[in-house]
Amino acid sequence: MFRLCLTAELLKTLFFKGGLIMGKEFRILALDGGGLLGIYTAAVLARLEQHYGKKAADHFDLIASTSAGAITGAALTSGISGIELVQFFREKGVKIFHHNVEGTPLDFFRKIKQVLFTSKHSNAELLEAYKEIYGERTLADAGNFMCISAFNVTKGVTRVFKTPHHRNLEENRGIKLWQAVACSSAAPTFLPEYFPDFAGEENCGYVDGGTWANNPAMMGFTEAYKYFVGKKKKFKNVKIVSIASFAEELKRKKKLMSVRDWSFGMDFMGLFMTAQSASVDYMMENMLKDVKRGYLRIEPVVTEEMAKIFTADNTSREVLDKMVEAGNNSAAEALSGGESKKMLDGIFKTKKATNPRF
Repeated sequence: MFRLCLTAELLKTLFFKGGLIMGKEFRILALDGGGLLGIYTAAVLARLEQHYGKKAADHFDLIASTSAGAITGAALTSGISGIELVQFFREKGVKIFHHNVEGTPLDFFRKIKQVLFTSKHSNAELLEAYKEIYGERTLADAGNFMCISAFNVTKGVTRVFKTPHHRNLEENRGIKLWQAVACSSAAPTFLPEYFPDFAGEENCGYVDGGTWANNPAMMGFTEAYKYFVGKKKKFKNVKIVSIASFAEELKRKKKLMSVRDWSFGMDFMGLFMTAQSASVDYMMENMLKDVKRGYLRIEPVVTEEMAKIFTADNTSREVLDKMVEAGNNSAAEALSGGESKKMLDGIFKTKKATNPRF
C-alpha cells in the first residue's frame, strides 16, 4: 500500500519558486558556441525533436549556452523548434556573414583589415535578427532556467546572464533575451564588441562568451549545484546533454608555423575555444562517470577536409548542407542504441521537473 504524506517540507517544495518537484533529476542542456557552425547544433536538436515528437525545451530544466549556442538556447526557451532554428541559420547567416573564399587576394586583404583595423563583419544585421526572433522577451519570460556566458572586456570580468531563479539574481529580470545573446555572441575578430544599455554599464563592451566558456556544460553544472542539486536541496542528481558545434579543430596537414598559416592570428581564437571545450568535456565525463547515464556529449567527427572549409562564417550552401547532414548523423548515432539512447529516452519520456515562474 502506497501512502503519500504531505509534510510541511514537501508542501514547501511543491510551491518553491520555479515550481520544483522533489525526487526527479535536474536536467541540463549545454550548447556550445561557434558562429554559423551552430547550425550543426540546431540540426541535432531538430532530429531529436523529430524522433520523439516533442520540443527539447520541455524536457530540460536549465539551458546553459554560449555564443551560437545562446542563439539556439534563447530560441528554444521562447518556443521555437529545432527545425525553425536550422532555417534561421540558413537565412540569416548568409546576410550576417558574407561568404569569401580562403586564399584569394580579397580574403588576404580582409584578414589584414580585420587584424589591424576592425572586425570582419558588422553586427547590425545580427542585432536586427535577434530582435526579430526574440522580440521584447526578457530573461524573466524564459520557460527554462537559463545561463548565458559573456565576457565584459571593459572591466575584464566574466559575466553569466541568468534567469532570476534566486533572490540574488533579480538584477537580471529586465534584461532582454536579445541583449544577453548579443553580448554572448560578439565573437572577437568576427564581430565588434557589443555595448548594451544596462544600468551602470552603458560604456561596457561585451565579447563572445566562448572566450572562457565555449563549452558551457561546467557553467550549467556549477549553477545546478549552487541552487538546485545536492544536500538539503530539491534535487539529488543531475543529467547533462552537451551538444557541440563544428569547432575549428585545426586538423590540417600543413604545419602552423608562420603568421600566414595562423590566418594572421585569427585561428588562435578557434584553437583556444576548441581546447576549452575539450577540457570541459574531459572534466564532466570524469566527474559524472559514477552517475548512471549522467552525461552525454554529442559532437561531430571532424575530418581534415572538413576543417579546411568549415569555419564560423562560411555561408556557402555546400558547407551549410554538410553541417546539417552531420547534425542529423550525430543525432541518429546517439539514437541508435546503447547508453546514449537510454539516457535520451529517459529524458524525453517525461517533462522537465521545473516550471519557472519568475
